[in-house]
This record gives sequence, structure tokens and C-alpha cells, in this order.
Amino acid sequence: MAIKKSRDDFSNTVKRLLAQRAGYICSFPNCNKITSFPSITENEKAINNGVASHITAAAPNGPRYDSRLSEEERSSFSNGIWLCTEHSFLIDKDYSSYSAEELREWKKIHEEEVLNRAKLGITLRNRLKKITIIDFGQMKGTHTFNVYKNSIFYSPKPIGKSMIFDLMSALFGLKHENRWYKKFNKPVSISKFLFLIDSNELEYEFKIFSTNNIQFELNGQKIFKPNPKFNMIYLTNDNRFSNDFEADVKSALNIEKRVLSSLIDYINGNEKFFIKGIKLKNEDVYVLFREDYISYDNLCSSEKERLFLEIAIQLAKKNSVEAGTILVLDKTSFLTLDRENYQEMIDKLVSDENNFQVVITTNEINPFINYKNFVIIDIK
Repeated sequence: MAIKKSRDDFSNTVKRLLAQRAGYICSFPNCNKITSFPSITENEKAINNGVASHITAAAPNGPRYDSRLSEEERSSFSNGIWLCTEHSFLIDKDYSSYSAEELREWKKIHEEEVLNRAKLGITLRNRLKKITIIDFGQMKGTHTFNVYKNSIFYSPKPIGKSMIFDLMSALFGLKHENRWYKKFNKPVSISKFLFLIDSNELEYEFKIFSTNNIQFELNGQKIFKPNPKFNMIYLTNDNRFSNDFEADVKSALNIEKRVLSSLIDYINGNEKFFIKGIKLKNEDVYVLFREDYISYDNLCSSEKERLFLEIAIQLAKKNSVEAGTILVLDKTSFLTLDRENYQEMIDKLVSDENNFQVVITTNEINPFINYKNFVIIDIK
């Protein structure tokens, strides 16, 4: 008579496959800890700091146990995730905070990132990892959000999601630099942005005590003004299009006149998203959408919207060659896109060729759009 197993453990084959598909890197968001490395004391020995963890528990009464699974399913590759020992302990100790659905999503996203690294050498060593907001505006208490390669910050409410990136743009000295300094002048308001730059964690923090009392800190030390070695491209509907391209592109994307010619040359030399071509002629800009070039002042609002989306995406591609780059698109910056064009944009943004982070802020999740490779972050 066969003895019934008390646990449905993984075989060595499954453990090895989980580790290999994870690149021997922890799958916990933004951990990226290497879990296999050379021993310092023994030349022919490796140290393993990784665990093939069960998504749903291997035995009854364990974390996230699912009685509907068979023994084979419970011990299969699909029920496992590769983690470092620290995070393997954490997801089981605090199991109510980590659902099986969430762990499966981590695994999927992590394997896709490992595949991108293998195919194109994309490492995203320089990236925004985490945002913390403390008592800022109507966001009372402490709110912490992980930021992924591709993230959607979602809330049906009119507050929160855009404010977070307005604050970040203030950190970079972009167009929202003074907005929050004037709004909240009684209790201290704090925002923190944790970057990974050349494998070093840099946490920039700014505190607003009053309109005339703003303090910046880097890793807990006061600094005069932040200067992150990082690029942020932030497109919202704040810009009201005029007939002056130079003024509009400066207002919307902080692009100076002196670099326009080289940027246009870069755009024309790359695969484009929404336009077929763009050129400067006698200091006027002409854009090709279909068969004929149209001067900027003759473009309708929806055409200008597509043009600025094109410029923002191309600028992110260009900047990411030299430094970490995040592209933030507020939903209001592409309101005129139909479902087909919206899906095409999503598909292009998650392309393996892109080495920049993408954030979309929105008040709705379109059920007809496949947000593949995006992590949806619910701002509650």
C-alpha cells in the first residue's frame, strides 16, 4: 500500500527549471538579488541563496493552500516561483499580503524581463524602483508604490495618480516645480523617490513645510537641490496647443529650440509610431501623416496630440541610450486615440527594443485593451 505524501514538494527538475527561467535572480519586484554565486572560501563551490517557493502551499494549512489542485499540479512548475531566501520567507510569513494571483503575475513579469536581458542585453540598471507619499494633499498617511518596467497607475478618483508624478516632475525641475509648493502650507508634506543608479540605491526626498520652506534630502542628508542622473519625460494635457511649435514643445516636454533639429533627425531615422515624417523648413515644422506634409499651424488638435506622443516616445528611446529614463503618459494626453491606435501604442511601448520605463496614469482600465507586460497599480 502506497504511503500518502504529507507534502507535494517540487522535484529537482522543477526546482532547476524555476531557477533557470528566473535567471537565478529573485522574482520579488525590484529585488533583483542574484541567488547563485561563487564561494569565497572554496574555489570549486557555489553558494545558493535561492528557493523554489510554492505559490499555493505544498500541504494543507500552508500559505495560500488550494485544495482544488491535484498532487501533480501542486508540485508542478506552474505552481512555483523562484525567490531569494529572504523573500521566500516573507511571502509565507505574511501570506495574507501576497495572493497567489499576485505571485503568478510577478513570475510572469520577471521571466519576461530576464528574456529581454538575454535577447538584447537590457538590464535597466538605472530605474525608478519605488515611490512613497506621506500626508500629501488628500493622500493621508503613508502610501508606497513599486514601479516596474511597465506600470499603469490607476484610480477612478480624480486625485492621487497624477499628483504623484507631478511631484516627481518637481523633483526634476520640470513644469510642475511650483504647483505643490503653493498648495499645502500647513502640515509637513513628504514625498520620496527611490532610484537604482548604477546598482546604488538613491532615495530623493523633499519636504514642504510652507511656501518658503522646502527641504531636499538625498539618502537622509540635506542637499541644496536634487539632480538625479535620470531622465523623466512627462506628457499631460496641461499644454494647450497653439500654432507655435517651438513654444508648445518647450511647454509640453521642456525641449529647447537648439536641440530640435537633431531630435527631428533622430525621429526620421527611426521607426515611427503615429507619424510618417517630420521636417524643419524656414523655421516652420511640417508633419507627414498620410501623403502630404502639413504645417504645424494647420494641424488639428488630435494630430498635434499624436505628434507630441511621437516626440515623447522617441525622446525616451533617445535618452535611454545614455541614462535611466522613465516616460510618463497621462491618459489625458491621448484622449483622441481610438481603441485600435491605443492598443498599437501599448504594443509598441512594451517592445523588446525599448530600454526605458513606462508609466501610464489613467482613471479607467479599458476591458478591450490587452495591457500585456504592464503591471496595474490600483491607487486607493
